Formats: sequence, structure tokens, C-alpha cells
Amino acid sequence: MAGVTKADIPNESEMMGMLWNMIKEFYIPEDNDEFWLAVIRRTEEIDQKCHSRLGQKLMVAFADYLEEKQKDMGETGNGQKLNSRDCT
Repeated sequence: MAGVTKADIPNESEMMGMLWNMIKEFYIPEDNDEFWLAVIRRTEEIDQKCHSRLGQKLMVAFADYLEEKQKDMGETGNGQKLNSRDCT
């Protein structure tokens, strides 16, 4: 099985670091336009800088995850953080 190094895929490498920072920043969704506009702006920043098809797909997956998580938080009515057991 062939592997790659950071030097082999510099755009993806940079994108992964930026995506990880985005995930940490926006992990707990908020039910307001300001939050979602910030998510959109950050995904556009990453996409414009890295031009990574993989990055685009991962950011869409993260946005979908945030929407589901926000919905789940709304259904419980408590607005509490979900922990890793809750993420299936």
C-alpha cells in the first residue's frame, strides 16, 4: 500500500490543519444567522486557499453534521453539549 507525505499533498495537508481548527471553533452549533454565516465564511476561506476537492467534501460533511447536531440539541430542549456517546 502506497502512502504519501505532507510534501506530496501540500494543499490537503494545509486544508486538514485549517479544517481541524474550524471543527474546534464551531463544534457546538448555535441557532442564529451569525453562527452559520461564520461557518460559511470559514469554509470559503479554506476552499479559496487550499483548492482541495477532499476539503470541499469534508466541509460539506461537517456542515451536515452541525445541522444534525443542532436539530438534536433542539429536540432535547436543553441546549447542552453532546458528548461522544451521542454521536453515532
